[in-house]
Parts: sequence; structure tokens; C-alpha cells
Amino acid sequence: MSKLKEELEFRDKYCKRPETYWKTRARCQAQSLPCLGTREHLIKSHEAFAFNSENHIPRASSEDLEKLADTPLENFASQKWITHNVKLSNDTSRQLATSFPWKVLPEIAYMNKKIAPVEVLKALGPLMRPTFCFYNHFPETGLQEKVIGLVFLPFTPDFLSKAPESLIRQLAGALGLTSAVGSQELQQVLERQKLLEVVYAVLDSEALHGVTYCQTYFSQCRLPASSLCDNFMCSSCCSLHQNRSACHIHDRPVQFERFRARSLYEFEEHMDRNSCVRLVIREPLRKVQLYRVFEGYPVRWDKTVFWHNPVTHKIQHVYLTFVSSEDASAAYLNRKELAQKTNLNFVIEHLPENLNTAVQRFTKMELDPQNILLIKEGPLRKGTLLPSKTQIIPEFTRLVTQITGLQDNQFKLEVTYNPLSQNYSVREFYICFPDPESADTFYNAQPYFSHHVAHKLSHLIPFPFLKNSSICTTCTRTKECVHDLCSECCSRFASHPSYFCKDHTVRPVPPLPISSMHNRRLLELKPSLLVAKTPEKVAKFHMMLRHLLEEGVYTWFKPTFYRNPASMKSANFELQQVVDSSTPRQNIAAAFNKKDGKLFNFVSSPPYASELDGKLLTEGIDTFGNTFMEYTYEPYQPYDISHDYSHTHYNPNQYTRQDFMEDTSHPGYELRNNCHLFLAGLNPYKKGLKEQVAKEIRNKLGRIMSDDVIFIDKNSLIANMLLMDPNVETHIETYHRIAAVKLQNETDAIKLILGEASLALPLSNGHVGSPIIIPSAELCSYIHTQYEEFMRNPSHSIPPESISLDKLPQPSKKR
Repeated sequence: MSKLKEELEFRDKYCKRPETYWKTRARCQAQSLPCLGTREHLIKSHEAFAFNSENHIPRASSEDLEKLADTPLENFASQKWITHNVKLSNDTSRQLATSFPWKVLPEIAYMNKKIAPVEVLKALGPLMRPTFCFYNHFPETGLQEKVIGLVFLPFTPDFLSKAPESLIRQLAGALGLTSAVGSQELQQVLERQKLLEVVYAVLDSEALHGVTYCQTYFSQCRLPASSLCDNFMCSSCCSLHQNRSACHIHDRPVQFERFRARSLYEFEEHMDRNSCVRLVIREPLRKVQLYRVFEGYPVRWDKTVFWHNPVTHKIQHVYLTFVSSEDASAAYLNRKELAQKTNLNFVIEHLPENLNTAVQRFTKMELDPQNILLIKEGPLRKGTLLPSKTQIIPEFTRLVTQITGLQDNQFKLEVTYNPLSQNYSVREFYICFPDPESADTFYNAQPYFSHHVAHKLSHLIPFPFLKNSSICTTCTRTKECVHDLCSECCSRFASHPSYFCKDHTVRPVPPLPISSMHNRRLLELKPSLLVAKTPEKVAKFHMMLRHLLEEGVYTWFKPTFYRNPASMKSANFELQQVVDSSTPRQNIAAAFNKKDGKLFNFVSSPPYASELDGKLLTEGIDTFGNTFMEYTYEPYQPYDISHDYSHTHYNPNQYTRQDFMEDTSHPGYELRNNCHLFLAGLNPYKKGLKEQVAKEIRNKLGRIMSDDVIFIDKNSLIANMLLMDPNVETHIETYHRIAAVKLQNETDAIKLILGEASLALPLSNGHVGSPIIIPSAELCSYIHTQYEEFMRNPSHSIPPESISLDKLPQPSKKR
């Protein structure tokens, strides 16, 4: 556990998240760049603009960026931003009741209100609830160590990029994000961007935390996903995917190294290794500055490309292509003189060998790629202790012997070839094992020296994310071939240059999905229905998250590997208790900075009503403080959310068959005819009481099943139906929890009434003793019938079938 703690602390320190959206958008706005697209797209656009600019672009401070971040898009948008055809749509929808987040949840009034325009912040109100929040005690998440408001995200940036214009128009209209500009094409483009800003306002705020449905690709998942996850997936599904980003809450540091190496190898796959060099940029620089550094070298500046770090999306590598391989070799050999020539901080490197070329080379040498690992070093960070270049091969030889138990003569280490220096390089090298088992053992032990990662040459994906060794590399099925793929995924890679599987027959299979299953299902719905179901989804997540907080489950938020969540569990458990106070939450003293305590009350949590498919959906809090949802299917008055349990109007002079069916199917009628006793005064908070009652009766009287015991609580469905009778509510208030018991016969029930047998059960006063025993109408009728029969015929006896045979005294056996 201590090693895992160190790794996760290392990840939080060095695996930085990308810059927030509001800062990136303000930087683009200051340079008059188009502010359309995702956060990643805007970061890359600004980085490319700064690299190609002739003048130095100063780094603006957060205070300067705040002055631009809350400017509405309409104030500076331009028709030149549109670079593609836009499909027009005139769909509209009814607007939801928008409100500022700090109006819905007064405790988050400390949030930065300058990170988004006013209309974007108001659009968050319908996605929040007054009791939809929690206490955060993990400050390293980027959120404040205070009360955090939860926001349900009905869409993700990936969904908005694929949603049709009709859906975008209806979502924007429902959240009050309609745009008023002259061009209809620009209007629809801006509305899509405003919906994106709703998501990023939640991601960037220190007082808000977004939750949504798990965006898994393979199967339907109902677990909530946190916006802290870079892929919007739950902790169970995030690690099962390959087509995703490295996650800052679910992945270990080695996954970030592999994700970076994979992106880099795929980017460099088709580059010429003999005429191209790679510049590792350690500080921002401009293309004009490189002109001066490589003055005199025939560089093809029109073919200059740069590679963005897949995590931060900043420019990290610049690739220069020379006219000939001799020119590239000359620049590489003079790299130290070129670095000393300027004060720019960069390093010149050669490109590694292409993986497909390496597989073909080892195949010609009659070596199995399944037994060969490529070892690659990651980016060096402060505090990392590594062997020197002269000691790296001996150290890895010792490490292989220690991990696999092989002797030095049973495996071989082969260094790579540098085509620019005509020499060997230890930055990447290969290890050839005698069998696949040894290769797998060493492969599963990475990272090595906390810096090097391994790639198996039989894998068709460069440096895939590490998964369970028994499942397919790209999906959740069991692996079946040398490429560590299932039969279906193996057929998808049949055209890969390094494909050599002989275990499977290539067959036509559908391609892997490019979006999550949840997004695919949403796109199949009608836009009007999807918008109408938004309040229902908010209510469902409200109930789900409050239950998880009460139970102390935080896997939806962040895995608590290296934190003791005891304080967080106790604080949020107490938070979920609703107090019966008439004081509004805005007046609670020092509520903004509290870490524990009770904040919720009934006055500040009014019911919320919405219309869905011709029925009224009511979301509120019951008398026990629990969140509930109620559907009204009968005709109702709009926005009438009062609870009326009285019978509908009827003619008192007529008694129809429908009245008869309603009366005879009443729960009270069923209980009266199907139980013998009512045990009143039981503990309403005792868990497992049903089994305890059945066990106690079984020990004292005879056979009884758990299904023969029915509990009546004030908040149960049966109690709500029984409340049609005004006398029932008084009884339930008096007797707390009541158990309706059906015994095997009436004689056992009479024994309890007469005190011949006593029960010891948890009572509402906190003690253990005999509950109040109330005979049912059916039992009273039976006793009355037996009494009348006895008075008419004194020789009448109780029928044998009504006597419990389990508890009759048995004759003693003779010794």
C-alpha cells in the first residue's frame, strides 16, 4: 500500500491536467482566434498560433484572463469562425427554470463567478438541487475542502460533437442558451459552443462537481461517473478500455507513460528516420527562433510539424526535416554546438526504429515477436534516480534475472541502431526471452526503475494500456491468440502490417464503436423526449448519490487508495439528515466553511415538479428526509404538486362494481383476512428485523416463513395506501413499526394473546421485550365462532389441523 501511495502522489505531482477551459478561451479571445471547439482543440490552436507567431506573446495572468472569461460569445464572434457547412434547424423547446448555482445551494457562494458568462452559470440551476451536495475532504482534486455542489451533466463534449442540430437547438432552448446574432449559421454554432461551456464551467469550478452516466463503450452501465475522470467513466469500466485517455483518478503513473509513448509512436510512424530530427521542447519557443538556430542547414521549413502532449495538449516535440540524410546527420552530430548557440531550452534527438520494421526484422531472424519486449525510457523528472548510459544494460540484465529467475545466457539484450550517428543507442533496446511465459512475467512487472516501460512486439497497438493479463487488449472478452486479442478483435486487425496470427480465421466483423453506448442510445431518442427527460435524470442521480453518501460509498467520486475517508464518511452521513427547522439555509451561521454538521431542512428543499409524457413528475423529500420521485398518471392541474390521499368524487347513491373492486382490493382488507396478529411498537430503525421476528416465533411457537411477516412503516407503500383511512395514521404514529404476522394456525396466535408464549424483540423505546399484541379481525371472528359452537355443543373440541404439532410435548423415551 505504501508503494501505491507513492505512485499516486507522484502522479498527482507530475501528471498535470490540461489548462482550464476558461483560461484557454480567454487566451484565444485576446489573440482574436476562433473560440469554437473543445478545450483540447482551443489549447492546440493557441499553441500553434504562438509557435508560428513572429512576435513574442506574453503569458497573461489569471487576473487579466478573468476580465475576458465572462464575456458572452456574441460580443466578439465572427462569421469567419465557420469553416464548414452548418445544417439549419428551427426546433424549439420549453425553457426550464434557470438559476444561479449559489442560489440553489447557498453554501457554494464562495465559487469564482468570473469563469463563465452569466447565462452559462444560470443554465446550471436546473441540473442541481438544494440537497444535491457533499463535503469534500480531498483538496488534491482541485475542489475546495468545503461544501461541493453536485451537478448532473446530461451531455459530454463527445456527445455534443456528434449531436444533430435539432437536438442542439432544443437543449440550448431548454437551458436558456439561445443566441441572438444576425446569421442563423453562426447562431447554431454558438449555441453548440455554449452547451460545451456548461460542461467546462462545472469542470473548471472549485465549488462544483459533475456526475453523469458511465460512458463505457462495450455494455450498458448504470453506475455514476465523475467529471474528475478524463473519460467520464466509473472506476470499474475506465480501466477496461483502450480507446480512451489516461485518467487522473483511475490510472497509475505507468499508464500515463504508456499513453504518451503510444501517441508518440503513432505520430512518428510514417516519418523518415534518416532525414528527420526531433526537438524536445522544454520551454515555449517560436519558429522564427529556430530559423536563427539552424541557419546554414538546409531545413525544409514547410514540412515542420509539432507533436502535442496527449495529456496537457501543449507542444512538446518539433520535427525538422532536412533535404538529405547527410544534412540531418550533420545537424544531429553538432547538436551540442547548436544548443550552446542560443538560450533556448531544447534537446535534439533521433527518431526510434519503426515497430513494424522491428517485427519484420526479428521474423527474418526466426525469432518469435511474442518473446521480445521493447524497453523505452520515459521523460526524465526531478527526483528520478536512473542508471547511467554505461550501466543501463548491466542493470537490466540483473533485473531480468531477479524477476524471471533466468540465467544470463538464457536471454539476450539488443540495443537499437541510430541511423543519424551510425552508432548504437540505449534509449530504446530489446530483450529476447526464451519463451512467452518469461516475457509475460517481466512485462507485468513494469515500470522499471520508475522510468522505463515495455512493449510486447506481438501487440498490434503500440504500448497499450495495461489490463488484466487474461482478457483481450481492446475489449472485455478473453484473449485467444498470440496478439492477446479475442477472435472478433483479431479479425479487425487482419490488415495490420505486423499481423501473423494463425489461431483465428479472418472473418468480417463490425468495427469498434467510436462513441459510448449511452451516447448512442441518447442519439436514437427524439430530441424533444431527451430534453423532457432531463429533470427525471437529475432526480434519479439525486436519489442515487444521496444514498451512496449515506452508505459511505465514494468510488463514484475518487478511489480512496491513499486517504482515510473516515472523516468524509461521518461528515456526509450527518449531512444527509434533514432537520425540521423553519430557518432558511441562507441564515445559518458559518455554513459556508463547515466541514461537518447538518445543513438540510424542509423549508429550503421544496418539491420540484416537471411534465414528462403527459404525466406529472414530482421530486421532493419525505418526512424522513429521503429523496423520492412520484409519477401522477391521472389528469392533473399543471404545477399542482400537493399530496391528496382522499377518494375521488363519486355519487353516494350509487355503488358500482368498480367501487366493490376497489374496496375488496384495499390493502387493509387483504391484511385483515390474511394475518392473525399485529405486533406493534417495534424498533423502526432496526435492520434485519423481519428475519429476527420470524426466528423468534419459530423458536417459541412453530413453523413460520419470512414471507408470513409484513412490516408497516409510515413511509412504506402499504402505509401510504392505508392512509386513505383517517384512523390509520393515528395508529401508525402511536405504534411506530407494526408487523402483520400470519401463523400456521389460530392456536399459536391464542397462546401469544394469553401469555402462554412470550416474544423478545427490539422495541421502539430502545429495549428488548414483548411487543403490543393486537389480534386481527379474522382471528377475532375465529374465536367468536369457536365460542358459539362450544356454547351450543359443550363436547366440541378444536380441530386437529389447527394445533401446532412442532411444539407438542413428546413422550420421554425409556432408557
